[in-house]
Amino acid sequence: MAQRKVRYLTNDEFTYLLPLCVDEHTTKNIVRSIKRYRETGEKDFDDIILSVLMEKDNYKQALNLLKTEPISEELICNIGINRKSAKYDKPYYTLYSLLKKIVFSKDNLALEFYEATKKLTNSKVGGAWRKYFSTAVHEV
Repeated sequence: MAQRKVRYLTNDEFTYLLPLCVDEHTTKNIVRSIKRYRETGEKDFDDIILSVLMEKDNYKQALNLLKTEPISEELICNIGINRKSAKYDKPYYTLYSLLKKIVFSKDNLALEFYEATKKLTNSKVGGAWRKYFSTAVHEV
């Protein structure tokens, strides 16, 4: 049904946005976002995905906890970023701790951060972090 509303889906739309179409409300919002993106370039895929996720109660609750509670390994594991088990979430606390030191204390921990990204169980996520961090380091 969504495909008829937008006439076609690009590979990225099919890969990243279609799986989020789990109910009528979300599907209508995604179709609207795809149309707006194609017409104006407004809201890229990351923005669309983020807006869909942040409508969900569990993501709102997780964000509230991250804003109001002291960040700890236990909190990160309780929030369950990976939605699998706590063992998959532990490496994210290490990344958080390293980023905090890099940003606020200006510690030179680039190598440690790079190595920590290799411990993420999702290789695509780890690769994205390495690519982002590498780009950011070269821009400085």
